[in-house]
Amino acid sequence: MKTNLTLTFQRRSARRSCNSSDGTSNMIAGSAFCKEWTIDRDYLTSEKSQFKIDTPSFTLNQGDFVVARAEGGKLMKAPGPANRTHKDGFEVQVTTVYPLYVGIVESIEYTSGTVVNTRDWYNLLDFDIVATSKTGSDINAHLGIMFNTYFRDGLLWGGADSGNINFVRNQYANLTKIPWSYQPSDPPTITNLRDYFINAFKKYGVVLDIDFVYHGDQVGWPNSLIFDPIIYNSTDIPFTLNLKNNSEDFANWSVYYTPRNADVTNVCAIYDKSSMTDMERDAFPSYIYYLQKDGSITNLYNEDLVEHPVKQKGVIYDFTDSTTPKPLEIAQAKLAAPSYNHEISVDVKLDSKLIKFTDLRIGSLANIFYGTDLYPSVLTGYTLSSDSTWVTLKFGNVRSTLQSILDSL
Repeated sequence: MKTNLTLTFQRRSARRSCNSSDGTSNMIAGSAFCKEWTIDRDYLTSEKSQFKIDTPSFTLNQGDFVVARAEGGKLMKAPGPANRTHKDGFEVQVTTVYPLYVGIVESIEYTSGTVVNTRDWYNLLDFDIVATSKTGSDINAHLGIMFNTYFRDGLLWGGADSGNINFVRNQYANLTKIPWSYQPSDPPTITNLRDYFINAFKKYGVVLDIDFVYHGDQVGWPNSLIFDPIIYNSTDIPFTLNLKNNSEDFANWSVYYTPRNADVTNVCAIYDKSSMTDMERDAFPSYIYYLQKDGSITNLYNEDLVEHPVKQKGVIYDFTDSTTPKPLEIAQAKLAAPSYNHEISVDVKLDSKLIKFTDLRIGSLANIFYGTDLYPSVLTGYTLSSDSTWVTLKFGNVRSTLQSILDSL
């Protein structure tokens, strides 16, 4: 049985001030019924989703929010109450709506009805920032500051905030604090904020998403939706997915695997700038760290625990400078062990009793048994459509497409 969607479009001028010239920014433009649709979420590559609707009576704009909500069935989460601190500072209980998808309109085709092409909402972070060397004890807190400062508070566009988007909050109360380090080769450096978040997901398992939306008329903002962004770690999701290729609930398996530490830098030689005066005499580094086969980093060399042949990277730092990170922090940034070095996709029945779609979260950890092999993995995306009773799940931090390979060079 097909699942129909209700689409709500809300004005927003992407990557600009929330105040548009027509006075309609952050206001609901209208809603539409959708029978033909494909949702393709991929946290690593930001795929395109598509919705076909009858030509609406309201105007659609590039950059508008689109919120898709399932009309019953296996894809619908029931609404519920939530206590929220509203963006204007007061506490309020609101009735929430859990969207199936939140995206940004990328293009519109007016052929045989109206086809709306979208990308996932976090593509609003697709702009450059200046990054410096920095370390910390809580990667979630750091990313929350980056989101709130650069995007939510609109630091790069005149201080105007990004419309009806709350401050990002932690999804789980007992959040694991993960130490982090970012050490660009030549700071300060220009980096893309969206890519920064994607790399944090690959390295630390941290996900940025929209939890729920609620109608602004509950808090004095009529004719608008308010979005509630969350941040969470893979390790804090209270369940692990288990999949085996001997169940009829799973079909169309595809497994692409690369060895964990193949062709990866696994030795970091750190030189003290003040002691390097003669290349013939001052050749020995001040610190050496090794990436072991299990992904751990140590300054003690064990031939059996390090992949061979080794691949070394040398870096120079001024240790008389008080802002220079500690040697181990430098090594942790340079020897980022590739995790979940595979791409696995599998179709799962929407009525499966083994995996319930409404429980899925990008970043969910998984144990995948394929033949005699076990792949510890992470859910990085999924695809579902109106004409299928299956959902395609995507696991792993590798993408085998030509464009993904070119992007990594």
